Amino acid sequence: MVEGWKDGLDVLLVFAGLFLAVVTTFVARTSQSLQLASILYELTNVQRAAANGALVDSVPRSGLTPFSDFRPATSDLWVNGLFFTSLSLSLATALVAVPMKQWIHLYMAVPSGTPRDRCRVRQFRYMGLQEWRVPFIIGFLPVLMSASLGVFLADLVIFLVPLCLATASVVGAFTFTIFADTQSPTFFPFSICHVFSKLRCLNMFSLSTCISFIMICSIGSSYPSSNLKSQRNLALHSQRRCQT
Repeated sequence: MVEGWKDGLDVLLVFAGLFLAVVTTFVARTSQSLQLASILYELTNVQRAAANGALVDSVPRSGLTPFSDFRPATSDLWVNGLFFTSLSLSLATALVAVPMKQWIHLYMAVPSGTPRDRCRVRQFRYMGLQEWRVPFIIGFLPVLMSASLGVFLADLVIFLVPLCLATASVVGAFTFTIFADTQSPTFFPFSICHVFSKLRCLNMFSLSTCISFIMICSIGSSYPSSNLKSQRNLALHSQRRCQT
């Protein structure tokens, strides 16, 4: 039992470290939308003046200051809020997993003394393990990490909607299918788990169909109308030649 906990915490810490690196990259990218861009605006004016041969002193200073009233867009607030929530959940998971791993290491240490003393120390450690709900905490850490991953993927869909709707649709369908398949045993009794196991093939087929449809629509919309007309004319010409 304890060896299984130790191996599970090792895998969880490795995954949490990699996941934190990914989330931190997105946070560093999206958090800039919550700040004023007064310096960037003024630098743009300076470059424009230098390109036109004007003096730099003639460029007016930006009226924006760090103390100006600035209200970011609602979408930026949602994206950054969810990214920071995912970052906090993953950090909390790693923060709790480290002392749990140390506790398990001390629990597995062989005590010194007579066999009777070692048995007492072992029982004392086991009682402390149960009193502090260590099995429950270790079992709850993967749930907390799954929640962090779910928040990140949902926020990733929101982040991708203004950039590319097709990509956001694919990521959203993939996220919903995976979480509906893997998290259903947590919220439903075991008596109906066979229903979800039978629906796995249907979910994967629906996901593949959705991805194929989106890719076809995206590829079709990327071709200009002139190319489509030329292809149609070429097909009609070849069909007439075959008939003659």
